[in-house]
Amino acid sequence: MYNPVYKLKINCLSNSYKVNFDKQWIYLTSKENTIPTIGWKIHISASPVDFWKIVERVSKIVIEKKDTFKIPIDYHAMLALTTGGTKLEAQGKMITIYPSDQSFANLKDYAEKLSVDLKENKYPIVRWDYRFKDTNVFFRYGAFLAEYLPDSMGYLKPAINYEGKKVLDYRKNLLKTAIPTFLKPPLNEKERITLKLEKLGFEKIKHINTTSKGNTFVAFYKNKKVFIKQAYANELIDKLGRSAADRLKNEYYYLKKIYNIINSVKPILLKEYTNESILVEEFVYGFSLSEYFRTGKYYDADRNQRNIFIVKIIDHLLSDIKKLHNNGIIFRDVSPSNIIVNNDIPILIDYELANQFSNLKAYDGATPGFFSIREKGIRRWSTQRDVYGLGALIFYLTTTVKPIYQEDLISSKKQREKLEKIAIAINEKNSRILQLSFLGIEMMYHCEKELSYFIKKFYLIKNFTLNMPLNEPIISNTINLNLKAYLKERAKKIVITNNKVTNRIDVLRKTQIISLDGGLVADLMLLKNQAYSNKKYSYNKMTKLLNTINYAYDYIPHYNVHNLITGDVGLLYCIDWYNKFYSNIKYSDLREKIIVSLENTDFEEYYTSFLYGNCGIGYMLCKAYHLSKDKRLLKIINTLINTVYKRIEVRDGKIIDINAGNANYKLNNKILDLGYGSVGVGIFFCEYLKIMDNKKILKITDMIYEQINMKKNYKNGYIYWRMSNFDNHHYPLLFSGTAGIGVFLISYKRLTKKHINNIDNILGLINHTLLNLNIVFTANLLQGAAGILFFSKYYEKGKELESKYRKIIYAMSSKKGAYRYWTDPSRYNRIDDSFLTGTPGIYYVLTMSKERGLRE
Repeated sequence: MYNPVYKLKINCLSNSYKVNFDKQWIYLTSKENTIPTIGWKIHISASPVDFWKIVERVSKIVIEKKDTFKIPIDYHAMLALTTGGTKLEAQGKMITIYPSDQSFANLKDYAEKLSVDLKENKYPIVRWDYRFKDTNVFFRYGAFLAEYLPDSMGYLKPAINYEGKKVLDYRKNLLKTAIPTFLKPPLNEKERITLKLEKLGFEKIKHINTTSKGNTFVAFYKNKKVFIKQAYANELIDKLGRSAADRLKNEYYYLKKIYNIINSVKPILLKEYTNESILVEEFVYGFSLSEYFRTGKYYDADRNQRNIFIVKIIDHLLSDIKKLHNNGIIFRDVSPSNIIVNNDIPILIDYELANQFSNLKAYDGATPGFFSIREKGIRRWSTQRDVYGLGALIFYLTTTVKPIYQEDLISSKKQREKLEKIAIAINEKNSRILQLSFLGIEMMYHCEKELSYFIKKFYLIKNFTLNMPLNEPIISNTINLNLKAYLKERAKKIVITNNKVTNRIDVLRKTQIISLDGGLVADLMLLKNQAYSNKKYSYNKMTKLLNTINYAYDYIPHYNVHNLITGDVGLLYCIDWYNKFYSNIKYSDLREKIIVSLENTDFEEYYTSFLYGNCGIGYMLCKAYHLSKDKRLLKIINTLINTVYKRIEVRDGKIIDINAGNANYKLNNKILDLGYGSVGVGIFFCEYLKIMDNKKILKITDMIYEQINMKKNYKNGYIYWRMSNFDNHHYPLLFSGTAGIGVFLISYKRLTKKHINNIDNILGLINHTLLNLNIVFTANLLQGAAGILFFSKYYEKGKELESKYRKIIYAMSSKKGAYRYWTDPSRYNRIDDSFLTGTPGIYYVLTMSKERGLRE
């Protein structure tokens, strides 16, 4: 049992240690030794089997030295550190020690004492750390206490003080301070393995990816293109002592066994070494099912062709898995990334988890969403794993949504009902695909049945069109009540005590408190939307929140980030909106501080982009200027206009390049989209042209329209754009696809009154495309349905599109107390509070008034 209180006898440490915890760690902070702000940390690696034995040994040494340390808070947090469940640089860091005495003599003494006790043979290597001899004791120089700096997009990252200056603490960077001579530097694994492969006769070797278990490469071997997997013998150690290298051996065994049974990858050779194994397979051309909805194929085909494709893929997979079962083999990891499609034929790849019926010692692991979290006992190594995975895959194929929701942790019945609502919302006008969605759901929740039972049902759907009674998802008329309850919950996450402000809003990427994505600007924007339905409520709540910000502003850490998403420019807009809407003149001092900071900003150092750069800042300042008519804002806006304009290269009446800004990338020939590309520039320019008559800016805006018109693709009634020259994928999304282009075209048409017939035609095609493609992914603003709903709110003929995507978003919501929320699409139980990828952005779009359109 994982019981740190008992194992460490924490109750007995109260005199010398203060105990705190968060979602991942238990922190034991020494009351006697002060933690340095920066220095050498010690990381102890271990396998899950040896973890507690090592904790007991290590803790005695650390407690004797009266130093601070931390361990994982529970079994799952511990397991994540050895199974790829965390970031790669965190893998293996089972115990972290913060030595108060940073002398090299003390550090060496630490290492010697720890290494005497730690003689385990197998444990994960801590990437990019310095190692003591050949032991599982690792060192890294970095910050001990939380200090932050913004990265180039404004997200806050750990920082260290180096030579009197605070710099970002990039873990992979080579250290620039004195390194103890008793430590071994980290190896460059890509170079080491590449040299090894060259000696084995491989040519044109290209590294593809690094994971916790190893590396993958593409190369040529005896004039044939091959795919290479390398896996370490000390990674992914399970309770039987088996490693990632053993998994490759397992895959090689099953690839040889099934090669003549189904259409599969041909194994070429397996090389086994003491520290690793290398598996070589034939290279399979095609695309994974996880990429299917992003490829041109999905857009190029009409609905009937897409239906045929989906049915064909399911047909092949059911047949192949059935053949494996007939030969006593269970695949055990049916998921989109483990299926390659070549000429419309799916090929199962990655047999690391494959197992025989009779083997009760199967490898652990699976793809989230494609195995049952209630899987226990025999279900783990029986055909039930494959039946469930196939069902989840069919649901994904027919909806584009991965079936990962918090309801599954509560009740399988609630999860099933939710998936059915999602399927209906997406496929209500496509009967055969909807029936397949329901077949997939049935397979997930009745996976104890034989696969042959579901194959018979599949052929009924394939060969006949059946009518289904539909219980449409209920569209809530209480969205504003839900939002009030959600805002009340968010308000508890900003804590002000003793002139210190703590931000506990639950986001994956930390931002400054005054920001849209992970801060209080999101709350203000949501309250602004509420004003049109409940003026008094909005006024009271906005006033209270602005009062709080005004009071605490000088105590809030500021990082000179002003961009739309992670910066404070949105606060300026909200103040001006509040004063205009409620006929006030308030918060002038707070407003002044933001304006002075903007006036002193060197925008040459900012990106060009809409989300994280000058275009988003300029757009919001234009919105604020419409409200306040403040000439100081206009001066800043003109500075931004000139900065962006100078980055645009024009030749022969066409835009050739747009410099991305401080990274010195180019936008135009690479990126078209709203978030990072030329469409975002166009939206800023359109807003500016509402204020100023500027012929040169209008000319550039015309060129952006011409660029969009020239690059459009039209086939089978659908319209789409390649978002860059280096990516063949097409997206329907707001910030990276078709919906964003639609928003620009509406703005451009309203501004210029030019090309009205052509733009109306394009907008109609965009609406038709978004209405019929059924590419949803998730509910959020950045990657999913809310972004498409955003377009429908601006498009005057988008009523049907709006209705459809409201249904989809509601179907994907979960309930907590008095409000609805939307979870992170890759996690079962995380409520994502960020504006771009989580609940507040979705609420913002749901509460937008269609009538206000581009005025807001």
